[in-house]
Amino acid sequence: MTVSSDARHLGSMLLEEGLLTEEQLNQAIAAQEESGNPLGRVLLDEGLVSEADLVKTLARQIGIEYVDLTEVTVDPAAAAIVPEYLQERYTALPIAFRGDNRLIVAMVDPANVLAIDDMRAISGMDIIPVVTTRGDLEDAIKRQARFDESVSGLAELAVEDMQGFDDPAGRESAAEEAPVVKLMNTIITRAVS
Repeated sequence: MTVSSDARHLGSMLLEEGLLTEEQLNQAIAAQEESGNPLGRVLLDEGLVSEADLVKTLARQIGIEYVDLTEVTVDPAAAAIVPEYLQERYTALPIAFRGDNRLIVAMVDPANVLAIDDMRAISGMDIIPVVTTRGDLEDAIKRQARFDESVSGLAELAVEDMQGFDDPAGRESAAEEAPVVKLMNTIITRAVS
């Protein structure tokens, strides 16, 4: 079995970035020829590069933006556009808006045309795929789901709290202390900091 030119190019990029030594690359290429696995899989299995470093390098190789979801704040309005079951199915999470009609979606496989088409149909927006690591994306999807559940729970509490207030002055006082108001204050504070 011969090493593909893509694998050689990936290896060269990792060398240029100082993420691998020549010896480590040769070791990985030998393991690749023996196993038949892609070079990236071999590098991860051998512990020669981190998933984040490999994904960043692959993203640069194919010309797609890499996003570190541990350093990016996901826009809840963007995330809410695509249902959670599709986020999990495609391992994809809308993270932001760009302009009036574009939705930035973090994906593990930005070449998944079916996922992009489905999200375009659901959102009515152009999809701009960016790539990230599987672990970070799965964690972000879970965090967003917990956030959505919290907001729904607080909204239900607010409705319950507001029922029975016939007096406008009492309603205004209760509204200032309502869980939704507290939630919005928390969201704004987190966004500012």
